[in-house]
Amino acid sequence: MNTVVVAVTGPSSSGKSTLSRLLRQVFDNSTIIYQDDFYLTDKDIPVAANGLQDWDCPEAFDLEYMHKVLKHIRQHGTAPKDFHSKEETNSLGPSHVDDEQVHRIKEAIPKSLQEARVVIVDGILLLNKDSPLVDDFDVKLFLRASYSVLKERRENRTGYVTLEDFWEDPPGYFDDIVWPGYVKAHSYLFEHGNVEGQLDQPAIDRGIKLVPAKSMVSILDWAVTQIKQTASAIHE
Repeated sequence: MNTVVVAVTGPSSSGKSTLSRLLRQVFDNSTIIYQDDFYLTDKDIPVAANGLQDWDCPEAFDLEYMHKVLKHIRQHGTAPKDFHSKEETNSLGPSHVDDEQVHRIKEAIPKSLQEARVVIVDGILLLNKDSPLVDDFDVKLFLRASYSVLKERRENRTGYVTLEDFWEDPPGYFDDIVWPGYVKAHSYLFEHGNVEGQLDQPAIDRGIKLVPAKSMVSILDWAVTQIKQTASAIHE
């Protein structure tokens, strides 16, 4: 059975988990792998120069283990027995996509492609420079939102369950840690290093696609088309 591994990435609060769960509704034989399940233990999270723990840098994750899990899924169809997800139980806000819209998009997928195994990988640091994960993906979808929208969404969150405790962003965390970390990790993908601009040609050549700034149902429809095209090519 063919496997299509889809990266759904972008900055914190850009809509990755919402899109990932909608994609799982569309593709019958699909699963989600959350990068947040690969955080190091709380005591091992790096500390930034300002003394705050940095949960938004590559060094906060066990990326090598994540790479091994993705490789195992591609080869065997399931995650290793020692892998367990805590993120799957986390609730999300409304997607603003109803069941009828999901059904319409789902019905447009040929039966042969519905049989393909689709692995959706949700994370903030899937395509950062020097990541061991970059070549693990067949489809690379990059979500964005403006600085102001991302900041508002992040600061409206109540906090995050960690491996051992609960994390709540201290005042100024978005400006001090989250946004600078996002820019540092991803500026190499964009023309002139402007993360609110266009992808540069090398990023495009590597198959990275910017998700259009539209309604979530339009984004879902677009993302399904990208996956269908790749799955069809693999199937052939």
